[in-house]
Amino acid sequence: MKRIRIGRHAHTEQAKNDRDRPLSAKGTLQAEELGKQWRADGFSPRIVLASAAPRACRTTEIAIGRPPEFVQEELYFGLNPAWTEAMNLAFATLQYAPLRDYLNSPAKQAILEYAAVGGGVILQKIQESEPEDFEDVAVLGHAILAVGIGYYLSGEDDHILDISLGECEWFQIELPNL
Repeated sequence: MKRIRIGRHAHTEQAKNDRDRPLSAKGTLQAEELGKQWRADGFSPRIVLASAAPRACRTTEIAIGRPPEFVQEELYFGLNPAWTEAMNLAFATLQYAPLRDYLNSPAKQAILEYAAVGGGVILQKIQESEPEDFEDVAVLGHAILAVGIGYYLSGEDDHILDISLGECEWFQIELPNL
């Protein structure tokens, strides 16, 4: 059985370009605490995937102690301009609301498409990496989109609908068939 922990990057500084926001000093401390928590839980990911945004890669590097094996454009919502527009419009009112609220908004289709693409990439990377040799996988991305990927990977588990990720927060799903 695979344990997949899906999380959001740590606190960031502001930047002109959303994608390039660096971690703040607070974010560095959050990422360090995340790593301590995961080690205390016995969570030791062999595969680590992160959004291509530097803040997600840096959170991963600090928490896990190494850069992610896979840096994926598909885990950053800027990949598709229509998704970005839909998400920005929804985020303006919903902010960090649970996934359920986003799936009841005009952003629903964008989130489900994004989740299918990102989730598909994650499954592909797991299957290409001799999956019988390990149990733990970490995925670091962005707020509601990370939750959407968890929803997709879990087979649309209703419990995930009520999740909203704050800075450096995570949740775990288990996939028995990998």
